Amino acid sequence: MSPRLTALALVAFLFAPLGVHALGQPTSLSVSPSTLQLTADQSVALVVTAKDATNATEDVTGASTYSVTDPRGRIVGTTYEAGKAGSWLITVTYEGLTATVPVTITAGALTEMVINPNSEPEIVPLDRTTDFSAQGFDADNNRITIPSPTWSVTGGIGTISTRGVFTPTKLGTGTVVITSGAITASVRVDTVAARGTNENVNATTNTNTVVNTNTTNTNGNVNGDTNAPAPTNVNTPTEGSTDDATTCTSRKNWLWGIILLALLGAVAVLYAFVPVTKNWPAFVAIVAALTMSVVERNTGCTDNVWWPWIAILGTIGLTIFAYQQTPKQPSA
Repeated sequence: MSPRLTALALVAFLFAPLGVHALGQPTSLSVSPSTLQLTADQSVALVVTAKDATNATEDVTGASTYSVTDPRGRIVGTTYEAGKAGSWLITVTYEGLTATVPVTITAGALTEMVINPNSEPEIVPLDRTTDFSAQGFDADNNRITIPSPTWSVTGGIGTISTRGVFTPTKLGTGTVVITSGAITASVRVDTVAARGTNENVNATTNTNTVVNTNTTNTNGNVNGDTNAPAPTNVNTPTEGSTDDATTCTSRKNWLWGIILLALLGAVAVLYAFVPVTKNWPAFVAIVAALTMSVVERNTGCTDNVWWPWIAILGTIGLTIFAYQQTPKQPSA
């Protein structure tokens, strides 16, 4: 070998560890792994390789730039840390060249559960049942199906089915708990006295029925795991209930007084300007009928309202008075 070639080979050998290379203008870029399928809890290191026209290659991982469409994921250095479940894309750029890596992310391990409803406390009357449900989340807040959930109740206030249907058995304060492995969630529950049949003016029927029957063993052994139907609760207004009285008296007394005075005033005006004839009894009947009709339409409970009766009696009284003031016709 000539001295010149020997010198060039020696220089190449000495400076190769310092990053001096013989790669020409890169023509393509590749990333390893070329596709990713991860859970949201995982991460992976990326390796980027550039190639020139002579097929010479060089690792350009540290010299490349990175971006990812995963809104909860990130790239730290050259490592991608997964975030939100879904399909995303990692983009790598080096000296004008671009390479992409398709990414599929699934939810990670369960780290949190949330019970619904969760009013804290959740109020449950003794004559009702409540359907509880739960949602699971991983560390990146991805929804996840809760594996092997177990429902329970503390405080001795009731029972709960495997489907989360809570049935109260006595008054008190307790907790509804769901457990999955080492993860738990709970909500405070206060049981209160049964609601009366007059509490709801509009009848409402709440029916919660859960029947789970598990039959196993072909040898004739039947394991009946049956949750009896939950009570059917019907709130039906009864005749003459206190709710009707509340509806009838919800308006202010002074408003009733104004209406009464206005009605009597109208009758007095008619008395002053309309000749007293045999038609007065018919007029009284019409006023009474209209008055009771209006009250019935607006309150639905005329028997409990005093002012229509006073208005009618006042009208009849004015009629009698007017009749007595009528000049007597001389007898033939």
